[in-house]
Amino acid sequence: PAKGKRRKILEDLASLRASNPEEPMVSTLDLEEAQDFLDVDQAPAEEEECGNPMCKEKVKKLQDQVADLNQQIDTLTDSLKTVSQRYRLLRKRSLPTPSSQVTRVTRKLLSALGSPGEKEEEGPEQSVAEPEEVEGPGPSKKAHSGTTAYPFPDHVPALS
Repeated sequence: PAKGKRRKILEDLASLRASNPEEPMVSTLDLEEAQDFLDVDQAPAEEEECGNPMCKEKVKKLQDQVADLNQQIDTLTDSLKTVSQRYRLLRKRSLPTPSSQVTRVTRKLLSALGSPGEKEEEGPEQSVAEPEEVEGPGPSKKAHSGTTAYPFPDHVPALS
């Protein structure tokens, strides 16, 4: 039914184009798809049947192979869809949140500052565990005298 409607639409468009309307036609649907549509219709629907039993057997075997391959395509398409959904979900879950990203980068930078080779030459520099006592904006260090000094910014109190 849908092919018949499509064919009718294409025929109507072709006849309208042939009538040379005053307004030029914008659609090229009948020009572009008519050839494709006609090519599909002219494909051999059913080849002439061979009277030879070996030909019939070979045709049957090939049709079975085509059906099997189509089934495999369907199965693989479904599997690909499932795996793609799982991959997107896992990738979404594995994206770091901004706070964990900041923590990771901070730890990396602090570990680079306090590497074992530099601890031997600790003259004017202080270790990471003993931050400088510089008064600046934010809460004072004296207010946190009961807490252990961690390499976290002042505005991030320890969760204890």
